[in-house]
Amino acid sequence: MELKEEQLDDLFKLYKFDKYAYLLKGIAQKLDEKQINIALNCFMDKLNDKNEHQNIRIKCTQLIKEIAKKCSEQQLIKCAQRMCRIAWDNCSESKFNEKNEDEYLRKRCSELLGTIAVNLNGKHFDDAFKSLANELKDSDKSVWKSCVQLFVTLSQKWNER
Repeated sequence: MELKEEQLDDLFKLYKFDKYAYLLKGIAQKLDEKQINIALNCFMDKLNDKNEHQNIRIKCTQLIKEIAKKCSEQQLIKCAQRMCRIAWDNCSESKFNEKNEDEYLRKRCSELLGTIAVNLNGKHFDDAFKSLANELKDSDKSVWKSCVQLFVTLSQKWNER
């Protein structure tokens, strides 16, 4: 069944997003390139929306991670750029380090950026790497530990370059 852009928009903007996230994950695995762009934009918007419930924002990280497996290089670059913008406010202060942010959400966002970064090259890899390095300033040990584990993975790729 072919889903049109308007149908996808409606689907991804479900009121009960958290309840239907498992369905969206299954649908996301079957999207074409244009549909992936729609889904990524929707999930990134929800992830970046501070008024959105934390559980929905966490589900968005999971859905983006699932979709990233099917993304083209250009889509991964765009996704990484948005993650870096979400993670850094004017490249000086981490939005995920704000006291009102959930530690688990900050950890999931860092993990998502690391997952995307593994598949990037050149400047885009370097930008993602720098964003993760700045996450080491996080006061929560689980976020910090997650970043350190990601550095082990990313350093292997860096050594290949």
